[in-house]
Amino acid sequence: MPIFAMLCRKKSPECRRIYPSKWDTDKREGALAKILVVDDQQGVRILLQMVFQEEGYKVRVAANGKEALNEVLCWHPHVVLMDLRTPLMDGLEALPRIKREAPETSVMVMSAYVEEDDVQELMRLGASDIICKPFDLDELKERVKALLPSWEKGKRAL
Repeated sequence: MPIFAMLCRKKSPECRRIYPSKWDTDKREGALAKILVVDDQQGVRILLQMVFQEEGYKVRVAANGKEALNEVLCWHPHVVLMDLRTPLMDGLEALPRIKREAPETSVMVMSAYVEEDDVQELMRLGASDIICKPFDLDELKERVKALLPSWEKGKRAL
């Protein structure tokens, strides 16, 4: 286990539980995929949380990259929907840290300010997908579904 994850678990009350394998426990019958929504705009966080919870997923939210990294280390989401521009730690800084700590987690970057150079850099840093704001919710749901583990794809209709 990376040292940062061990330190996080000692300090964060949510991380005090000892988690079994990140993926194996979720393969049981009836398990739900976990989605983390990271955006500095509360309205976007609430909207996406409601949309994905209605689809039957477990959803948590974070307001910045620092909170997102803690959630990734503690909760082990399958997919992270991350705004590129957030305070404290933006997507460009958080993305490689998330991929280093949890390489099996898919990260979709959301941004209104994506240039061609940004796309190439984000993919190099480990982004699984990039979607421009404003986005169509049906398209977002389909793209998230494509990022889910294969065991989950057959259980949820997006």
